[in-house]
Amino acid sequence: MTAPVSEMPVWSGFLTPVLEVLMDEQVWRKRDLHTAVEDHLGLTAEQRAEMLPSGQRRADNRIGWALSGLYRAKLVDKPARATFVITDAGRSLLAAYPDGITEQILKALPAYQAYTPARTAPSNNIAHDSHVTVEEEVEPLEQIEGGVSRLHAEVAADLLDRLETLQPLIHFPKMILN
Repeated sequence: MTAPVSEMPVWSGFLTPVLEVLMDEQVWRKRDLHTAVEDHLGLTAEQRAEMLPSGQRRADNRIGWALSGLYRAKLVDKPARATFVITDAGRSLLAAYPDGITEQILKALPAYQAYTPARTAPSNNIAHDSHVTVEEEVEPLEQIEGGVSRLHAEVAADLLDRLETLQPLIHFPKMILN
């Protein structure tokens, strides 16, 4: 039997608190950021201890989804593995929506739309578009398949972004064709 779900915000309810914590312009380690966001929201010990059937903490899952969306929209950046910092775009959006950033606002941003990889399987749409209802309305196998597809697409897009910023290591001289 599963314990009832608390009144914890859905993943999009973490968008604004994550940006508010990052407003100090420090580079945050992932674990420290999660704790600071939980503190900022005033999550109870019971809420912090809630677990998903996968064994992951519910708060970590929802903060993770929020960070993923914010990164896609270029509102946060990852200066190194498992670290986060707010961008100028993140500060601007937070100032423009002081009452809170919703999923609809996030998904309407051109950077978010440009980052979102093309989807071919219906399960990808389900897993990506309704993060919270996934765990309650979709079969477990579909959740896994959609999550794996989403992660593969996200890693591929992240890798392409990083490759585009690298300088070539070796410079070959121009070859003269006769």
